[in-house]
Amino acid sequence: MPRKKLSPQEKKEREKERKRRAREKESEESKSARLEYQRQYEADKRQAMTSEERAELSKQKSKYKTLKKQGMSYEEQKEHAREQKRRDREKETPESKSARLEYQRQYEADKRQAMTGEERAELSKQKSKYKTLRKQGMSDEQRAEMLEVHRESEAARVANMSEEERVKMLKRKSDSEAARVANMSQQQRADMLKQKSARAENISKEERADMLKRKSEAETARVANMSEEERADMLKRKSEAEAARVANMSEDQRSDMLKKKAEAEASRRVHMPKEQRMDMLEQKRSKETEKRQKAKAKVLTIEQASLNFRQKCKDLPEFVCTVCHRLLWRRSVVAFKESNYNFDCDVVKRCFTAENRGETKANAVYVCTTCHNDLKRRKPLMPAQAVANGLGLPPMPNIPAPNDLERRLFSLACPFMKIGGLPRGGQYRLQGPCINVPTNLQTVCDFLPRLPDEAGVILLKFKRKLAYKGHYMYDTVRPAVVLEWLQWLKENNLLYKDIDVRSNWKHLLTQYEERGEHIFNRSDSI
Repeated sequence: MPRKKLSPQEKKEREKERKRRAREKESEESKSARLEYQRQYEADKRQAMTSEERAELSKQKSKYKTLKKQGMSYEEQKEHAREQKRRDREKETPESKSARLEYQRQYEADKRQAMTGEERAELSKQKSKYKTLRKQGMSDEQRAEMLEVHRESEAARVANMSEEERVKMLKRKSDSEAARVANMSQQQRADMLKQKSARAENISKEERADMLKRKSEAETARVANMSEEERADMLKRKSEAEAARVANMSEDQRSDMLKKKAEAEASRRVHMPKEQRMDMLEQKRSKETEKRQKAKAKVLTIEQASLNFRQKCKDLPEFVCTVCHRLLWRRSVVAFKESNYNFDCDVVKRCFTAENRGETKANAVYVCTTCHNDLKRRKPLMPAQAVANGLGLPPMPNIPAPNDLERRLFSLACPFMKIGGLPRGGQYRLQGPCINVPTNLQTVCDFLPRLPDEAGVILLKFKRKLAYKGHYMYDTVRPAVVLEWLQWLKENNLLYKDIDVRSNWKHLLTQYEERGEHIFNRSDSI
């Protein structure tokens, strides 16, 4: 059943009753603050007046008292005072108007600050109730007219603000909205979203287009007034928030999101006016043309390309990840920042402890992108190749570096491959298959060294097969270096744990030489 429209007199009575109830519930602190501000406002207002304005005010007051004595009713007196107030505001100077509005805002802010949480909730409830009753008594035309007037006055008020006032206003709005939503229950939040969706469904296409246009214009104006740092910071926050939102989605949610985006884009293009669609296509073509022109402009000469190639060749994989200790290129690592990781998590603490940290370059700490992505999650994961995951390598021993033939002696496999040169560039390529032949490392451990210990080195020929007459490599070998490396690999590498390294080879060699025998013929090869 439709509600009865309220007459102006009934509206005034309801407003009067609402104010009376509010005054009854008002605390002593808020009441004293309100009266103090009213007195201060009146005093400052009179002080800002000229002598003529003050005389006019006294004249009007005396006239008002005279009318009151003549038997005016309370409502007539209120209407007369309201009319007089309106006339005063028309004659008001900009300075006095700004002072009055500033005092009113300050008074309202201090009044709300002095209120308790219950009083604030009651005030909001009464305001919303009053607005609902006021809207119920309006026709559709009156409601539309009221919204239009409110929108225009709000736009004029914001336009007359300074940049600092606008920023403060937006901050207050965002903070109050965030606080309001945070204090809502799950049911209230669901009801609010339902009401928003219902309002959006009831809006006509023209109203929706007008609303989106206003929003885009306001956003464009806001971004245009930003500095470069603020704009970069805003874009960074948006990208991080979007990346975090997408990262926390399941596969089904992500596929649904992409599907909805595609459907929305298709729907937008279908309902787009022809002129707008043509403009969009023209902008797309112009961007592609500009991109092609830039690509053509970047075509380098042979000298420039050669110089760039040499410059890039100077960059080496010398950046150490502090988590997995791998040597990587600069593009594969990011600079370490404590703010990027949650150090309350045990996984992050273990990865960044002092004993697990890798070497740094130029006093800078780097993390590879693989470890960075695993540790930056809301629930961090242990990187697969992290040192804290048990994949650290032992430190290099203080042993002389072996040559190629010495490496062959203690390697577990001998690779056979065919390497040929490329037609141009002076580089090499692998031709055909590559075969890894396992070596009998125990034989090397049993028979090295084969010469007297005063020599310190032996001459060794490395053959692909013992039946061949020729050799593949021929070089001097330091037995002590080979044995030291074998001993270190046996202690630090699981693949060498079954190798038996003889420590009494000198005693055996002496026994052989005393009997006039040799371990094997000098012409043999290992």
